[in-house]
Amino acid sequence: MFTDIGAVKIFALENYTEKSPRRKVETDSAVIRFLYEAICYAEFQAEHRRDPDQEMMDRKWFVLKFIHERELKTQTQNLQREIDKQKAKMEQEAKKREEEEEKILQKLREQYKEKEKEMQQQFERERLRKQYEHEQRMEELQKKMGKKGRSK
Repeated sequence: MFTDIGAVKIFALENYTEKSPRRKVETDSAVIRFLYEAICYAEFQAEHRRDPDQEMMDRKWFVLKFIHERELKTQTQNLQREIDKQKAKMEQEAKKREEEEEKILQKLREQYKEKEKEMQQQFERERLRKQYEHEQRMEELQKKMGKKGRSK
């Protein structure tokens, strides 16, 4: 209990009066040691003067500075948390946007493939039509040539 209230040295003393019927050497030396320590402490305090007002101001300054630094640390942590939240939100939005863009690109790729396939089919039909026309002309030419050859 004495240590909790700030006592630096603790002395255990028994009841000690001048009329004590039995005096012990241990009790006498404990009392003398107590008095010696009290005198030493008094001399130390007399040699090292203290300014209680200045000490109180120093303690107040220390406490205010501590509170200020703790508040700054709390605000910094709160700001960092907010930054982290915003960063996570932005990353989610970017990921969502990328997914949407990927879907759009996939659709465009599919449309492109369909258009390419359609164009290839159209090209193939046109090629076949041209080939047919060519064959028709060749047959007509052969018929004409065949008539000319018979007529000679």
